[in-house]
Amino acid sequence: MLRNVIGVAHSIQTVRASNRALFCLLVRGAGSWKSLNILIEATCADPRAADAIGNDCAAIYRCLYDAYIQAAYISMDPAKRDELGALYLDFEIVELYQRSTEVVGRDNQISRFI
Repeated sequence: MLRNVIGVAHSIQTVRASNRALFCLLVRGAGSWKSLNILIEATCADPRAADAIGNDCAAIYRCLYDAYIQAAYISMDPAKRDELGALYLDFEIVELYQRSTEVVGRDNQISRFI
């Protein structure tokens, strides 16, 4: 079902920042949901494994909940929807910059290569 929803949402070409941000959150949620299901299915055969994966399932579930809260926040006020969507999308650029400067600032094989 999520694959169909994502396919339809992706086929709708839009320039609205809120729609793009909500689409990104939908894809993120779908990926987390798939990961959670794979983890549970892989350990169903062994009842002792349920104890071992509890923290991992909770962490993935938190990612789902976080995506829901962000989507709800972006959608809450129709007048600010696009502004909040743009802020969400722009933060990804800020985050990428921060990560790249952190890597380059280190002295290891990867940072020297970059």
